[in-house]
Amino acid sequence: MINATYAVCEQLTSELLSDDEKIEILRQLSQNIETAEDLIGMAQYLRERSVKIPTCEPNLLDVCGTGGSGLPRMNTSTTVAFLLASMGVKVAKHGNRAMSGKCGSFDVLESLGIPVIQSPATISTTISNIGLGFIYAPSYHPALKNISIARKKYGKRTIFNLLGPLLNPTNPEYQLIGTTKPYYAEIITHACIKLGSKKVTVVCGEDGLDEITLAGKTTIFSGDKNGIVKTIFDPRDIGIARTRSSRYIDCGYTTANAQLMLQLLSGKGPQLLHELTCINAAFALVTCEKFDDLIMAYKSADSTLKSGQALNLFNEYKKLAKQLTK
Repeated sequence: MINATYAVCEQLTSELLSDDEKIEILRQLSQNIETAEDLIGMAQYLRERSVKIPTCEPNLLDVCGTGGSGLPRMNTSTTVAFLLASMGVKVAKHGNRAMSGKCGSFDVLESLGIPVIQSPATISTTISNIGLGFIYAPSYHPALKNISIARKKYGKRTIFNLLGPLLNPTNPEYQLIGTTKPYYAEIITHACIKLGSKKVTVVCGEDGLDEITLAGKTTIFSGDKNGIVKTIFDPRDIGIARTRSSRYIDCGYTTANAQLMLQLLSGKGPQLLHELTCINAAFALVTCEKFDDLIMAYKSADSTLKSGQALNLFNEYKKLAKQLTK
């Protein structure tokens, strides 16, 4: 039986409807509260039409967020991806350019000389050889091109803003996902498990940050075959002091953000952002079952980041990605 939003997504991505007709459908959708079943239907439709990335690597992990915080923030998930890969985790990071923030993952990568558009074979090779692949979402979801103009004209948040983390073409077994509201975190967790994720952790900082925050508590939904559990994480639980506000993540535009990421990967970044990177990496390490204990995971991420090992992996990845895309 076809899910109702599966059929709606088919309409919205069709070339038969005008942009005005698509805007009206988006308006109608926005009058309802999204559910996990809504996400599942749309994700199934778009997954079936995505460009596939052949990879034989088991235990892949994705670390990404839905965005939408509106905060002028650093690219935590991108930094975390390099750190995790340097620790032996196989990472397939799915992402995009900035939507509501100052710069997105692929804005930063491009500014550092890493090719944005990569073929499935290139991504598969970098994952196999380096342990890391970056997947530029617009290149792998051609069906979404048919709704891009209508979404821009409509100009408001829609269910499509929540779909990105559900559309990774490598179908990773593990995911650490950030979003901006606890309700979104809950329905995304349910959707991921129904769509086949082995284990997923979806987080939402109380300051609206779509990742683990240091400026307060974080709502966490953890899901696997045994069910879904909701917990609240406070950085003080593992000995990290809280900050008074989220301004510590204000890292400027693309060039400044890129240089900051290199600083962090070298082990010489600002202490607060070092801690932010490590705590998000720690949750990813527990999610992909590299560690059972969060404190041990944090300590391992901390020592690895301080060693500069992640910067070495960044340089290896950049070299190989450029070679393969000549």
